[in-house]
Amino acid sequence: MDAVAEDMQTLISLFAEVPELHQVVEHPSLTETQKIALFQSLFKNSFHKQTNRFIEFVCKQKRENQLPGMAHNYLTRFAQLRGLKTAVFTTAVPMGQKEREAVVKMVEKHYHVTLEFSEKVDKDLIGGFVIEIDDKRIDASVAAQLKQIKQQLLAQH
Repeated sequence: MDAVAEDMQTLISLFAEVPELHQVVEHPSLTETQKIALFQSLFKNSFHKQTNRFIEFVCKQKRENQLPGMAHNYLTRFAQLRGLKTAVFTTAVPMGQKEREAVVKMVEKHYHVTLEFSEKVDKDLIGGFVIEIDDKRIDASVAAQLKQIKQQLLAQH
């Protein structure tokens, strides 16, 4: 399952980084056999045999244009099965190691999961942080607080 998950992440990245791949996959003049051959030439030596069989099956079902979504769904279910949560922590300046460890520990304790943590820096936040966990977003940034104050002042007039 781990190898297939890595393959699915690679597949998602490839479709995102090479937009022409969508056009090739959806091209009406390419046959099912040609599309399978294309994927095999790209992945046969690097993907797990289960992943390659899955891609071939998807092509035979004429659903190859849905591969990125299928790969994303696989990764979501894989994470659920493993008790993993994905969190993106955005700050105005890079966090130190101690802060990063404290955030990870706090979120893991709250959700009772193992956390896959990534960090972004956005100077427009001014200060504070934004944390996104699955479909939840907590915005404790100075920019969001200023925006809220502005809306309150405008509502009073």
